Amino acid sequence: MPNNNSQEYENLTREILNDDRICPYLDLNRIEAEKCSFPGKKTGANWEVDAFGYDLDGELVLIECKHYKKGKLKQNQVGGFAYTIQDVGAKRGIIVTTFGLQSGAIKVAKAENITLIRLDYNSTDKDFTVHLVNRAVIQRTDQFNSISFSPGIARIKKYSQEELLKRMHEDSSRDNPEIK
Repeated sequence: MPNNNSQEYENLTREILNDDRICPYLDLNRIEAEKCSFPGKKTGANWEVDAFGYDLDGELVLIECKHYKKGKLKQNQVGGFAYTIQDVGAKRGIIVTTFGLQSGAIKVAKAENITLIRLDYNSTDKDFTVHLVNRAVIQRTDQFNSISFSPGIARIKKYSQEELLKRMHEDSSRDNPEIK
């Protein structure tokens, strides 16, 4: 992201979350490529979201992107997104941010079924790091350095792009038997 602005971060987030290596970990079919607004069922207010998608059951999932140079998301920001999810009638939400969440925000996210993802601030479509719960997916242009985490274990290995894709597909298939 050359200018590191919010719009570029939102576009990059949608592109990366649509990546075949990432979607299986989020239980999503696909993420739509533009901002959208949804009417609130209770309030009638229009709620704008940075992205949205549908899970494997066809249920709506809302996505909020927060591109900050410093500072973590606050509890009231996550609470506001939780209300948006509820009023729109979405099944769940995903927050993608550059610096993570404060402890109160994490509590709200867990209570409200909001998935937390950290996409590094200087990520590009060619070089990015996505931090998911108990897993990190890293893409580097020339040589890929894989870092995988399991409870209590961290492994660092170098893979060629071809070997990486093969291993990630195997991991996805093992974790999600419906993926072939």
